[in-house]
Amino acid sequence: VLREFLPPGINYDNGWVEEFLTLLDREGICYLDNTGIMIEKSREGEILFNRKYNAMHWNDLGAYYGMNNLLGKLKKDFPALHINRPEDFVITEKLNTTLPVSEFPIHEYEPLYFLRTELLNNTDEFKDKLILHPMYRDFDYRINTIRQKEGAPRVLVFQGSYVTGMGYKFLANSFGEYIAIHCYQNVFDLDYYFDLFQPDCVIFETAEFTLSDTYFSPQGMENFDLEAGK
Repeated sequence: VLREFLPPGINYDNGWVEEFLTLLDREGICYLDNTGIMIEKSREGEILFNRKYNAMHWNDLGAYYGMNNLLGKLKKDFPALHINRPEDFVITEKLNTTLPVSEFPIHEYEPLYFLRTELLNNTDEFKDKLILHPMYRDFDYRINTIRQKEGAPRVLVFQGSYVTGMGYKFLANSFGEYIAIHCYQNVFDLDYYFDLFQPDCVIFETAEFTLSDTYFSPQGMENFDLEAGK
């Protein structure tokens, strides 16, 4: 949440985030906070979040910068990883004339990125037999044969709505295989999914305002032990 860009009258306190990141550092957990790149590009005049339509999430341009920021860090460990370029996509825009649900009238253009590369869809091979939380069953498995030939890794992503809605295309364009599972509750079964898919790397993505017991059960967090799964 970019507090400096919130409209007057909205008071959002995310002071706990710094403490949370400090704890991640203390535990030696590799992470990336996209706040910096989002603030930088927003100050430059880029519109990374629709101001009215679907204002809770970034748009395709925001997802482009956010995912490339993540990929840039991963590329240090996986040199064959592809970093997205504008020419990888057909870039256009659409005019949103109402809010998504209420149909309140607006007039706002939204950037759209369409991937040029054809991906193989391997979702159905696993979807019916995969064990998923009954409330969070989103699953996607895409194969990018071009990236496979380049030696790009296979990734397992536990993702929320930011990536499921917009960011997915930028990951699928970069990895040889992109395996996505809804992060809520399912991430606690990491060892099961890791053994099944044998990824080269794992990404856990979530928005700061979802880090609560509404989406991640306290019992699951207390019992989650990566060491036990080795």
